[in-house]
Amino acid sequence: MLSTTKKSELLTFQELSILKSLTFNLSCKEIQDLLKINKESYETNCTTLFKKLGASNSYFAVKNAFEMKLLNKKECSTEELKSFSLEYAYSKINQLKSIQSDSKHMLWELYDLLLDFHNCYEDRFNRHTY
Repeated sequence: MLSTTKKSELLTFQELSILKSLTFNLSCKEIQDLLKINKESYETNCTTLFKKLGASNSYFAVKNAFEMKLLNKKECSTEELKSFSLEYAYSKINQLKSIQSDSKHMLWELYDLLLDFHNCYEDRFNRHTY
């Protein structure tokens, strides 16, 4: 079996860009628009990518890439976490505005919000197992 370094050298920049985009559950059309490539180029790159990763579809391509250490969770979850954090903060804006100026009370309110955020995050993203 090839070393991790040699495996990653097997992927072209375009294939790696598509692979990373697949981790965000983007549609084929969204990836094509994001990378500014046509449908034929996208399909050719996916076919080659799936073959290199021993995958029959995008789910197994991403799963195998994580197992082969071509992707790491940290680099693929940053935007997802930012997006979820902003959605959560927006949904809690009124609760944040109502926090009293008493520093102890504010600290406990923020602590409760952070625990709630953590639980919501766990519920939403622990379903993804690559």
